[in-house]
Amino acid sequence: MKARKTIIVLAVVATLSLALASMAMAQDLIVVASKAAYQDAQKWGDFLLSQDVPLKHVTPGEFASYKTEQYIILMGGVDEPDGIKDLLKKALSDREFEVISKEGNKGMFVKSDVWGEGQEIIIFAGSNRAGAEAARIENKEEWWNEIVVWFDIETGGAKLPGY
Repeated sequence: MKARKTIIVLAVVATLSLALASMAMAQDLIVVASKAAYQDAQKWGDFLLSQDVPLKHVTPGEFASYKTEQYIILMGGVDEPDGIKDLLKKALSDREFEVISKEGNKGMFVKSDVWGEGQEIIIFAGSNRAGAEAARIENKEEWWNEIVVWFDIETGGAKLPGY
């Protein structure tokens, strides 16, 4: 009887340990954007949540506490007054930053190890907020493929919605 209780207790401890370990391994996708830029991307965020991608929105001013996270998306226009410009300047090469800063320009970039080792970053940037949004919309296949790999998502051939 005592051996049976011990086995049951060990089984419960092992199950809880596995559950806690898998929860600890789950990484959030940190989305750094002004409140307005994040609001512009609401349908995009809803789509990612529907695919079980754990999102956490932080403003550029809050980013210091998250800059060593593994998965980060920077989203915004160089002309926004909220601090995204400084983050874009750090994450992009001088040439990339110069190009997206010109009126009407936009782009999506994928970077690694900007603020920490093993870090993966997607950047949607433009000369203004509308350009950053356009960069996200126009490159949906590319960013989706990155996120699928990051979060080990089974796609089953599903089409991306147009938003």
